[in-house]
Amino acid sequence: MAIQHQLAAHPLFFRMFQHIPIGMAILSETGTWLQTNPVLQQWLGCTGEELHNRTLFEYTHPEETEPLYMLLLQLRMNPASDMSREPLLIHYRYIHKNGQEELFRILAVKETIGPENSNVLVLTFDKRKQTESPFAKSEEQYRELIEELPVAFLIQQECRWVYANEAAVRLLDASDKSQILGMDVFGFIHSDFHDLLQERMKLIRGGESVPPLKQKFITVTGQLVDVEVSACPFQYEEQFAIFIILRDISESQKAQELLQASEKLSLVGQLAAAFAHEIRNPLTAVKGFISLIQSSGGTKPHYYDIITSEITRMEQILSEMLLLAKPQAARFMPCDIRVLLAHVTTLIEMQAVINRVEFATEYENGIPNLECDENQMKQVFINLLKNSVEAMPGGGRVRIEVGSKGFDHIVVRIIDEGCGIPKDKLPRVGQPFFTTKEKGTGLGMMVTFRIIENHRGTVHIASEEGKGTTVEITLPVSAQSA
Repeated sequence: MAIQHQLAAHPLFFRMFQHIPIGMAILSETGTWLQTNPVLQQWLGCTGEELHNRTLFEYTHPEETEPLYMLLLQLRMNPASDMSREPLLIHYRYIHKNGQEELFRILAVKETIGPENSNVLVLTFDKRKQTESPFAKSEEQYRELIEELPVAFLIQQECRWVYANEAAVRLLDASDKSQILGMDVFGFIHSDFHDLLQERMKLIRGGESVPPLKQKFITVTGQLVDVEVSACPFQYEEQFAIFIILRDISESQKAQELLQASEKLSLVGQLAAAFAHEIRNPLTAVKGFISLIQSSGGTKPHYYDIITSEITRMEQILSEMLLLAKPQAARFMPCDIRVLLAHVTTLIEMQAVINRVEFATEYENGIPNLECDENQMKQVFINLLKNSVEAMPGGGRVRIEVGSKGFDHIVVRIIDEGCGIPKDKLPRVGQPFFTTKEKGTGLGMMVTFRIIENHRGTVHIASEEGKGTTVEITLPVSAQSA
């Protein structure tokens, strides 16, 4: 049955359809023109006969074809005459017979009409005055805004930069954008992060989100700059791209390094008395055995082994102390966490003995090497073990557990039997200058949290007053690929 006959069953709607001062059309579910009102025919420059049984796509601007197809597909999936559904909205560019572009805003619904309850699409056309996309002006305004913002924005496609704002030009020490655009992305990123970059790009292409990452960029002049990189998928000129925001963290990184160095020296100073006590003991032993050798006329050769052992012990202690105090650039290297913890307990052992605290270890077999900055990681565990020892002035046991979590993470737990941390104060641990100690500064735990964060790890603290505290540190086996 012709659409006109079906509309005759709804005379009120048909009169409104013919005389309403906006464009209206009825289409099949596949987008074929079935009926158009006089206003729309005038706007489109076609008669009803010219449009009849032709598709909505024939005069559509090429850039609008895909969104228009998606609109029709969504309408076909919707139940007809569902009054709870809002009409679907789309901006539609039409190529007039005279070659000019006409811009319409279309509201579309699915309805049933006539005795046969045929499904049709009812579209209303609102003609826009501007001949450009309503988003074009906004896009240009956003582009101008991004150009002026003090944050570096870049877009990469196929591993090459295709857009950079002025802040990115300044950050990368370029004289103009030509020194960046078209260049290989990897040429601007420190080689230590190339594998990680490829992995992150793969995740982004797969639709997964990636967390912000601190890494080093190489400027046009060859200088290294510390940045925090945020990245997300993006459509640029109708092709897949990755939108990147760079935040210069050079100053904050320097401040963190100074804070870590200050806390490290403070830690060495606090351990100095215990070091002196520990070194004095083997020195006394060495002095005593030398006296015995002298009095025996050199006839006690086994004393030499004892003296050598004690001197080796002093060398080990002094080496660890110097390593801790010496400023060093962060270097991520494979490290056996068990060996690292053994070195740390050597440093803390003297203070533990004074406090009548003993260490117990439980290490899971087959723990992989941890990629970390060994010196920074020692600073973390010295802080934590020192806190545990000081929390038990009456003596006790500190348990150190090392295990794996999945295939790519290591978990270290430090469990003490100390005084514990009040529940209301637990969330504040790690905040600057918060401490439960009478003479503490709180910087030790803050630095600990920062170091673990820089290693892409996490810190979890559980504590109960009067029973003790458990600190659980989870670290990725490869700190840069987390």
